[in-house]
Order: sequence, then C-alpha cells, then structure tokens
Amino acid sequence: MSTRLSYEGQGTTFIGSASITVAALTTGTQADYSITDANCAVGDVIAASPSNAMAEAHLGVVAAWVSAAGTIKVRIANLGAGTLTGGANTVNYTVSRS
Repeated sequence: MSTRLSYEGQGTTFIGSASITVAALTTGTQADYSITDANCAVGDVIAASPSNAMAEAHLGVVAAWVSAAGTIKVRIANLGAGTLTGGANTVNYTVSRS
C-alpha cells in the first residue's frame, strides 16, 4: 500500500513499497509481477526501483505500469550471467497523477 503526498497545483503523488518473490530467471530473460495498490489508476505514471539486494543480485526493474485500477505491473529482468533467483525482495515505487 502506498502513502499519499500532495503538492498543491502539481497533482498527487503516492509512494510505496511491496515485497515480490522473483522466480528463477535465465540470462537475459524477464518476468512480470503484480503489486496491489488501491491508490493507482490506469493512466497514472509509475516509477519503480529495485532494492539494494535485487540490484546486487543483478536483477533490475526495466518497466512499471498500471495494468488495471489497483494493480501495478513491474517487469524484472536478469541483467547478470547465469540463472538468478532473487527470492523475496522489495520494490519501491512512486505513483504520480496529474
């Protein structure tokens, strides 16, 4: 779930984090994971970043978007060599709405 930040005249911004469990990914592959957040709506802008543990494991967030009201999709990629299993990790995200 996210926390609302309001900036007068600049729309609304929500910040949040979610735990996702990354399955085994072979070199150069990617997979989509869902994050549930009631504050997001289709058309919102999403910025997402991996936790330190994910980055150190060579797992990166390569895309994030709202796929349906209340659902954020995050695409995770194996940026390293060999098969990687990230296990449970945290993804930090920001939802921006005009």
